[in-house]
Order: sequence, then C-alpha cells, then structure tokens
Amino acid sequence: MPARPPTRLRSLTLAALTVACTLASPWPRAAAQRLPPAAPRSTVRPRSPTVLMIRNVDEMECLLVASPVDADVCRIADEAMSDGAAVAVGSWLDGGEQLAAGLRGKWGLARVHVFGRECSFTHVRQQLLVLPSGFGGSDGFGSKPRECERAPLPARSVVLTSDCQCCVEAMESGMRCIGVVQEDWTGDDVKAMDRVADVLLDDLVGTSASEWSTPGAFWLNPPLPRSEEGEFLPDPDESVAPCRRSLAANMAPSQPGMLNGSPHSLPASASEVAALADDGAYDRGEGEAVADESFVDEIDDLASDNKLV
Repeated sequence: MPARPPTRLRSLTLAALTVACTLASPWPRAAAQRLPPAAPRSTVRPRSPTVLMIRNVDEMECLLVASPVDADVCRIADEAMSDGAAVAVGSWLDGGEQLAAGLRGKWGLARVHVFGRECSFTHVRQQLLVLPSGFGGSDGFGSKPRECERAPLPARSVVLTSDCQCCVEAMESGMRCIGVVQEDWTGDDVKAMDRVADVLLDDLVGTSASEWSTPGAFWLNPPLPRSEEGEFLPDPDESVAPCRRSLAANMAPSQPGMLNGSPHSLPASASEVAALADDGAYDRGEGEAVADESFVDEIDDLASDNKLV
C-alpha cells in the first residue's frame, strides 16, 4: 500500500486544483459590485417667520354687535379688534356708544363704526375697511400674500345678537349669526332663536373671538346668502338684503324692543320690509373721536382680567 503524502502537501494540491477549476470555468465571473457613495447630509432649512399656518383659515373680518352690551361683549369686541377685524355697534344699545368710544380710544377710528337701527348689515359692512392678512404653506398647501385694504367680506362677518329678525337679516346678507340667550326668555323664545341662528349660546363666558373663524370651533364652511325658508339668494353686494329692524320699529314703536325682552318680532312680507328699508341711514360717528379715559381703561381691564381664551 503506497504511503500517503504529507498533510501540508495535500492542502497545497487541493488549493491549486480549486484555483485551476475556477479559472477554467465556462461561466463569466460576476463583476464586483460597488456600494453607491453615501448621500450627503441634508441641510434643514429654517421655517420662514412669515409663515403663520399651513392651511387656509379665514379669520373674522367684521363683528356687528346687536346684542345687549356687557363685560363679555366688550371683551369679544376688544379681541376682534386685536385680531385685525372691524367692529360695528348698534347705536340703540344701552352702552353701545360707550363701547364704540372705548374701542376708538384704544384702536383708533378706522375700524370702529356706529350704525342706526334702520341701517342694513350690508351697508354697515360696506362702510368699514380692513387689511386682511395672508397665509403661507408648504408641501402642497396653498399660500396667499397679504391683501390690499378693502371692505370685509360677508362670509367673514359675524353678527352677535339676541333678536330673531337680526339673525334672518344676517342669513340673507350672507353672514354668520351668533345668538345669545337672555335671562327672561321662555322656551319658545329659545326655540325661535335656535331655528335661525348659526350658533345659540347661553352666554359668552369662555368664548373667544378667534373661534369665530372659518373653519373654526363653531363652523367649517363659509355661509351662503339664503332666505328664512332656505332658498339661496343673490350676491349681497349686488342685491342688498333689507333691514328688518326698521320694520319692527315702525310697526311697534311702543314696545321696548327685542334687545330688552323677547326675541320675537312682528311678521312681515318681503314687500313691507323693502318699503321700510332705508339704504342711506347710517351714522359713521366720526365726530366722537375722543373717548372717556376711564372707559378706555375699562376696555383694557376686560381684555386682561376677563380670562381671555
């Protein structure tokens, strides 16, 4: 029996045979794969300080006060002015002239207006000027630069009232309406107001003017002008909705009015309302530029101490 070769010699022989078989293989050798170069580190671009939001939120541009004036109404009006909105106050309200004077003393004359009972909400809105802010976005969201000074849009106007007829007029004018329940109302009064108001609140405690945006805490979509029966109406700037407060004042002059009692008003047809509407009856109140300093201080206290949300 022949002697076996040494172990080291056998290892070398097997290694040589392996190399020879590899070189003589009929299949092509796979090319060496190289890993792609490492991607450079991305640089994080800081967010522009002018971008305030990533989606469109239409802030309230005009607040029309036709509700009894109290501390919460003053606070809401001051918040609206702080957000850049215009404020119009009814001259027939108890404390309405004082509220307007205090707002003028703090914010100036440009965005404060006092209107009479016979002036329609559309004409009141058209007397005011606002400077709407733009909005910015990224990653597919839209953006819009700041607009030029213009009258508030009806869809971005809100009427604060305790009267059903004011709610109906706001609806016909393409505005939102927030009703405030009064202490002496009956269950029928609440149902009547709830039927025509966009939102009915027991009080304004804990409510902020910034929540009345579109979309916001109370509604998502802008309103469309419509009648009390739900029929869509033309553009309020082209077809002005008549003032319904003038009808109630002319038909029931001896009654104290809806702001001091029941929200119900006397029924009226469209022809009667149109006949009694006075399109030019408004009071700009420009002669009352000087406000009582004590009331200006009261407005500041209401804005700071009344638990703004």
